Amino acid sequence: MSPILAFDSGDAHRWFWVILGGVVFSMIGLGAFGYGKKLELWKPKIIGLLLMGYPYFVYNVYAVWAIGIGLCTLLWFHHDE
Repeated sequence: MSPILAFDSGDAHRWFWVILGGVVFSMIGLGAFGYGKKLELWKPKIIGLLLMGYPYFVYNVYAVWAIGIGLCTLLWFHHDE
């Protein structure tokens, strides 16, 4: 059986939230990286790269959102240093 046909509705619902979290936090990371690059600040650049990269390696819904919110909080406190 094809892996696509093996999904039930719970898996599709779970993957929707994983993909949505990846898109949301990658876009925030892209903005943070551009901000850090424009002002030559290394902390927003690093946090932006982390925000863009971690969704490729994390597939748990709660972990994707927890790590993203944690990195965004870190970005909030270190965006202008």
